[in-house]
Amino acid sequence: MLTLLLIYKSFNQFSINHKGKLRKSEFRSFLISIIGENDEKKNNNNNFIDNFLDKEEGERLSIDKIEFRKMLSLDKSDITQLLLSNNNNNNNPKLSQEDIKDFEYLMNRLEKICELARERNVKLLIDAEQTYFQPAIDFISMKLASKFNKSNHQYSEEGKLEEKDEGGGGGGGKRDAIVFNTYQMYLKDSFSRLKRDLELSRRGNFVFASKLVRGAYMVGEKLMAQKYGYPSPIHDNIEDTHKSYNEAVEFLLNEVYKKRKENSNHKNNNNILSIFIASHNQESVILACNKMKQFGIDANSGVVNFGQLYGMSDHITYTLASYGYPVYKYVAYGKINEVIPFLIRRAQENSSIFDSRITNERKLLWNELINRFKFRKTYELTN
Repeated sequence: MLTLLLIYKSFNQFSINHKGKLRKSEFRSFLISIIGENDEKKNNNNNFIDNFLDKEEGERLSIDKIEFRKMLSLDKSDITQLLLSNNNNNNNPKLSQEDIKDFEYLMNRLEKICELARERNVKLLIDAEQTYFQPAIDFISMKLASKFNKSNHQYSEEGKLEEKDEGGGGGGGKRDAIVFNTYQMYLKDSFSRLKRDLELSRRGNFVFASKLVRGAYMVGEKLMAQKYGYPSPIHDNIEDTHKSYNEAVEFLLNEVYKKRKENSNHKNNNNILSIFIASHNQESVILACNKMKQFGIDANSGVVNFGQLYGMSDHITYTLASYGYPVYKYVAYGKINEVIPFLIRRAQENSSIFDSRITNERKLLWNELINRFKFRKTYELTN
């Protein structure tokens, strides 16, 4: 994970003009910094760099961040060998042979899980974790999505949506996304990461599937930031988190609308995006439903799904279901000592429901108790 994090941060360090592009000479400087200029194998490494740049960049004069990340993917053997070549330099990221074997083993197991999920038409929602794990999770999620969320859509060089002919006629039938990545919208960088991964899916011609949550590690993230003296990655207040979450919902639904409008003349019925709105916040759910109506996104289209934790915000779940929206209940399944920390994090994540809005939920629960009591008395009297 540290390797990925340091590599990605290097883009801005070596992009001298800071205009979102890395020139070939700057990319070369970055690669040299990884290998080390004083390496005994300097000539061989220089040849390696030249060959790598010719193969990856070709005639391009510069690359952007997404191309940079794609070129330095850890599933490329030449990249892993590049990172292994500098084991004596403690100032740069490095990998051991054991790291590489572990990564290959992990990806092999995950791909088997994805293959079975595709066979059974089951969705895999990959959860988010602390920020110091998240770059690795994002990388793995998008690698899996690029393989298992393949669409029959493709984009022209101008970014226009086109239909890909796979020889089956009529676009090859509908394909649903299998792999979802999770975005914790209480993080200040989540919106930019969301947009980055959407663009990555567009270039890679696969369905972008996302689960939106507010976030579950607020206490730990703030303590870690204080301990090591860096700015907190969490939004400064709950209002900013609500704003971030709602903007992400609206942004993705608007993307669905725009892409469907572009695709209106195609026979292809694949979804361009798939969105899982995991929220106990009534305002966010209402916003999503209103935007779906505004953008003409049918509840049964499979584009948008909703979810709440079992035992929380049942009034939202049942209302969504009564109006025909696909909605799920999350169940914490496992040993008590394993699920209790999960439930505590969910309570922290949704602490806002314990403010003035709890009065409304208590009222709903009380009314339901009265209704059940009345029904029971009526039943007893009539029998």
